[in-house]
Amino acid sequence: MKKNYTILPSFLCAILCIYLCGCNLAGWDLKAKYEEEKDWSLSAAEVELIDVVTTNGAIIVSSTDAPEIKIHAVKTIRAKTEEKAKEYAGEVVLYVEQDEGALNVFHEHPSGWKQVQVGVSYTISCPPQMEAKLKSTNGKISIDRLQRAVDALTTNGSIHLTGGQGEIQLRTTNGSVDIADSSGRINASTTNGKISARQIALSERADFSTTNGGVELDIESGAAPITAVSTNGSITLSLPAQFSGQLDASVSNGRIASDFAVPGASSQKKSLRGSIGEGGENRIFLTTTNGNISLKKRQTN
Repeated sequence: MKKNYTILPSFLCAILCIYLCGCNLAGWDLKAKYEEEKDWSLSAAEVELIDVVTTNGAIIVSSTDAPEIKIHAVKTIRAKTEEKAKEYAGEVVLYVEQDEGALNVFHEHPSGWKQVQVGVSYTISCPPQMEAKLKSTNGKISIDRLQRAVDALTTNGSIHLTGGQGEIQLRTTNGSVDIADSSGRINASTTNGKISARQIALSERADFSTTNGGVELDIESGAAPITAVSTNGSITLSLPAQFSGQLDASVSNGRIASDFAVPGASSQKKSLRGSIGEGGENRIFLTTTNGNISLKKRQTN
């Protein structure tokens, strides 16, 4: 009796998830696909922020030397038949609207559709002096060589950022986060995925957090507080040889290794705490439950 009792709630939970996601058993067989493409080109003279919201699609933003913004959208509709997919496509409206320095990119369609999936992907080029606010539900986000603040959020997809300055927020649930050549206040998090950051110019505090995945950080220059947290994954942090701060590292099931001397450290098998370099106020907080921690001196050419 106990066995049946535990299986039944799991079955009911699965049915509930299907219902809440707006699909059903018959709706899984959406073999027909219809796509439409649309392009916009507009002046970037009065635009400071690009704000993009989509579902079931990727967002790719890259910088260009041209003083204009180009947007390429791909609308993808999946349904039981191609005729139905094409019919639904006509009800999905794409918008590109400018409002007080912000360029808003989004789509709308009637609610309550059954046995249909709507997805819109965007590829955007713009001058590098743009801020970007990007949100997708099921899709990757990629930002290349912007020189301003970046706020990227997705649920099921990876996030890749090259460049970015100022406030940088990168958040996903199921996917990796990859950062390169960035500076500013960095906050990167995922639940199921790896976080890697390379050639980072550290000017303000940086926070990195994942549940199931490793964290690999390469700080090229600068000094500021750093936090790296994982539950199931190892943490590797490379710092400039002259870095100074306070180390606070701990593991539950793993080992800790440091290239930096930690004089007078409070050292136990599962923790290492003390000053590195000349000490100071920059706290380096590293912790994982299942994994190792490695603190390295960065190799310079």
